[in-house]
Amino acid sequence: MPTYPIIRYPAKVAEQLRKMQGSAQPAEKSPSSATQRKFKALSKPQYLNDFPWYLAIVSLLAVVAVIYRFANIPNLGLLALAGIGFSIKYLIDRQQWSTQVKAAKKKARSIAPQKSNNARTVPPTPISYPDWSQITSLQTSSIASEAQIGISEKYFLEYLRKYFPKAALGCKHPHPDWDEEWWYSSDIEIILGGLGLQLEIDEPYEGKEGRPHHCCDEPGDKRRDAFFLGRDWILIRFAERQVVEEPIACCRLVAQVIADLTGDKSYLRSIGQQPPITKVSAWTKQQAKRMFKTNFRHQYLKPAGLLR
Repeated sequence: MPTYPIIRYPAKVAEQLRKMQGSAQPAEKSPSSATQRKFKALSKPQYLNDFPWYLAIVSLLAVVAVIYRFANIPNLGLLALAGIGFSIKYLIDRQQWSTQVKAAKKKARSIAPQKSNNARTVPPTPISYPDWSQITSLQTSSIASEAQIGISEKYFLEYLRKYFPKAALGCKHPHPDWDEEWWYSSDIEIILGGLGLQLEIDEPYEGKEGRPHHCCDEPGDKRRDAFFLGRDWILIRFAERQVVEEPIACCRLVAQVIADLTGDKSYLRSIGQQPPITKVSAWTKQQAKRMFKTNFRHQYLKPAGLLR
């Protein structure tokens, strides 16, 4: 089942976008993390860590006491020599380990700056943004729409015009095979050069009658989308709840689409950071009927002041 927001690109735009994303290569990672990373010491010989010296000393004293009581001087001498020999080996191993650690630290300090200098010489591969007017064949219309303008369309358009001065209510688009009465109308349109964005606001049911609308198990929206995609329109569908409860975040998504296609990030900067849009699952015809019975749309339209 689809999840709102839904973005659909016409074939020409989608193909060009894939090429742009494939040609772009990120800059080499800065080695600052490597230079600032704590040095990891070499492993200490295990017996240097684990040998229970306090137990060894107590045991040695006990053995010495027993031998001193029941053995002769030569045996004591042999025991002392063994202890001295083991102590010398321990000191030698510890010294060798300390020397290896110092050498490794010195080598790390000498290599890190070299990596840092090399990394800065590799710039990121810039993205080449096309002239969309040379790629798309956008078919627009200037026929005023006769469709009723919903309260959520008016509400969202006010936010859009703060950031996108060219945002306007949609028009009526002629269908070559249908009478004028059945031509398609768009909700909101933004046209930038060769790019045309249609913003559709989908509500689960209509007005007081509660007729299911924009249901994912009905073919109406799929046919409509195919009509506009064939005319090189980019379609962005929002659930009505999203544009009412999170209008600025929805505006930012539009700005992100424009930035991805044109490299123009001025809209993103004017909007600023926003939390991600809350996902909304599409609904079936049966779900839309249940939503109407529970006054689902009232849950977000009334707090926004869109219902009397």
